[in-house]
Amino acid sequence: MERKDVIRIRLSIEESLGVWLNTLGEGATVSYKTGTRFLRSYFQISAKGEACNPYSVESEDFGHGSKNMLVNIGLIPEYSYVDGKNILTFQMKKKALNPVLSLLMIILSSIVVGILGRLLFSPDVLAMINENIILPIEDAAFRILSCIAGPMIFLSVAWGVYGIGDVYTLGRIGKKLMLSFVSVVFLFSAEGVLFYPFLGNGISAHSSVSSQFGTLFEMILNIFPANILSPFVEGNTLQIIFLAFVIGLSMIFLGQRTSAVAKAVEQINYIITFLMGTISTFVPYFVFIVILKIIWSDSYKTLLNVWRFALVFFVAWLVCAFILICGVSMLRRVSPIYLVKSCLPSYLIALTTASSAATYESNMSVCERRFGIDASLSSFGIPFGMVLFKPSTALYYILICFYFSKDFDIQVSVSWIVTAVIITAVSAVSTPPIPGGAAATYTMLFLQLGIPAEALVITVALDMIFDFFLTSGDMLLLLVELFSISSKIGMQNMDVINRCRQGRSN
Repeated sequence: MERKDVIRIRLSIEESLGVWLNTLGEGATVSYKTGTRFLRSYFQISAKGEACNPYSVESEDFGHGSKNMLVNIGLIPEYSYVDGKNILTFQMKKKALNPVLSLLMIILSSIVVGILGRLLFSPDVLAMINENIILPIEDAAFRILSCIAGPMIFLSVAWGVYGIGDVYTLGRIGKKLMLSFVSVVFLFSAEGVLFYPFLGNGISAHSSVSSQFGTLFEMILNIFPANILSPFVEGNTLQIIFLAFVIGLSMIFLGQRTSAVAKAVEQINYIITFLMGTISTFVPYFVFIVILKIIWSDSYKTLLNVWRFALVFFVAWLVCAFILICGVSMLRRVSPIYLVKSCLPSYLIALTTASSAATYESNMSVCERRFGIDASLSSFGIPFGMVLFKPSTALYYILICFYFSKDFDIQVSVSWIVTAVIITAVSAVSTPPIPGGAAATYTMLFLQLGIPAEALVITVALDMIFDFFLTSGDMLLLLVELFSISSKIGMQNMDVINRCRQGRSN
């Protein structure tokens, strides 16, 4: 295992045993067990006695919200109480190959095999392989993603909202964090429209302003589903997220009266997350097949032209990030250089691992030691932001939609663009922070905007590359946004920042 994972688990066990000792008293029987489930190693510690979850002790200010958020991103173990035993289950994560190296190996091997295939076999043979072998595998993969996409997005949003904790937490800090996070995500998605001329063919004028207004108004009203099942059957992303948001808020307001429902949502969310994690282990092989098909079907020119999209995206992200960082810098009277340098350690971790969970300790350190953010706010805001705050992802989503609208000659109107802004923003917010989560989101996103399945093939291949940049960009901007929010609501110690400045200048 990775050394940091070993240390984290060791500390978790020590703290858990300490809590059990104080609660259950000396003499309680403690057991240890190891095993495998679905090819994944795990170990458990259990203690006989009354129910006592070591992770139920939370901040007095923020209820159980931070615990739910940490569970959602997989940073604390699973707790259960069965037959008079308190059980903590820790998942063992094997030390994996460097993701960047793994990605390069996949891309290079697929290119080599693709070129060899073109040299050794005739076009008819390659077409036969594409049609009878690769295409059925590709269709099956997309059916699996479509099947799991709706429930995964619903549970991710519902459990994320419920993770705020309680009505008190929602009123004091959860609502402010949520509004601020979602506003920035929508802002980045809307700013992406400014870069549409560099990717699209132009806005079609086939419909009048009144008809476009009618389309937008109908889209807003269409957020209310006819029944609770139709959004999942039709793959309507907005309706799924609306239902999840309403149910999550309802569970917060009803509290203990919905504890059984909350437990069911939590456990089903674990199941869906586990299934998606299992599916994601096969994504590299799927990307290999996708690139192979592109090379053999003479559609590789579309993939080669992605450099234009990549260039526009990186320029757009730099512009949007510059505006946000400079805006926070001017409002809070802190140097933008200080903000960026403080966030740099977390950014580099995310850039090299493509994992938001891997940056958790670094994010906490930056918030408390560099930005002077109150520990209770950072312990809640960081995991909450890892789940909801994805402005870089929203920008990427809308630009990839613009790119494919040109590539597949989709009629783009004002109403289409407004719809794209709304759907890409809510899709980014609802993308689960787990491996493979984005692949399922693309399925729902393209379905809503009329983008053909052929685009999904290329997008899944691109996602493995851009995921490093999206995760690192989101983590950097999350820290900047938490800095701004903490200053706004008076939960920041400026003495910490002043000491850091003086130490750097000295």
